[in-house]
Amino acid sequence: MSAAPVAGTVQRPHDKEPAKETPSGNEPAKFFLGLGVGSGVGWATGSGEINSTHVADPPGLAFAQIVHLTPELGYFISPDLLLSVQARIQFLSGLTTCAECAPAPSTAIAAFAKLTWLFGSDKLRPYVSASAGGGRIRHVADFSWFKQCGSTGTEGCVDSIPAGAVLLGPGAGIIYELSPNFGFVAGLNTQVGFPDFTFNVDLNLGLAAQF
Repeated sequence: MSAAPVAGTVQRPHDKEPAKETPSGNEPAKFFLGLGVGSGVGWATGSGEINSTHVADPPGLAFAQIVHLTPELGYFISPDLLLSVQARIQFLSGLTTCAECAPAPSTAIAAFAKLTWLFGSDKLRPYVSASAGGGRIRHVADFSWFKQCGSTGTEGCVDSIPAGAVLLGPGAGIIYELSPNFGFVAGLNTQVGFPDFTFNVDLNLGLAAQF
């Protein structure tokens, strides 16, 4: 003769199962904080900022030197979709000027709204992104055949060519998990700029935290 079931131990088919935990045993992350460093190269066309007689003719590739920082703050709409804002703070070097020239710019700043889709659930997660924003990207162009720069006015000129102020483009990269809350980020960001045209590609390396 079988024993009667003990009260309170029977699980009915419609009862809910316990909520599943994330691999780290915590709730999914809601916020993202990142900081990257990198440099880029892009298509430079148009006139110089220090001296408007410096014209990129023909247009060509030029470096967005010397380095830029990419701070980013975001919110996870879902575990695989991140909405964020990202800045691009570029520092320039090597520009020359003259007594009659405009001051040489030292920075170029842009800001973006960004959507990032992450794939996989292991330590290594690829991602793709789309961003749109505004600001300036500056490329450093060599006009060394203009011997009118420097303290003596006889040195070759190096000028900056701006692009923007509307900037947008896709990106891609990877996030490697160093711990449940920290990771290493490597990525490529591209920007198409107009009405001052460029197509620029940045390589960025950095660290990120999620919490």
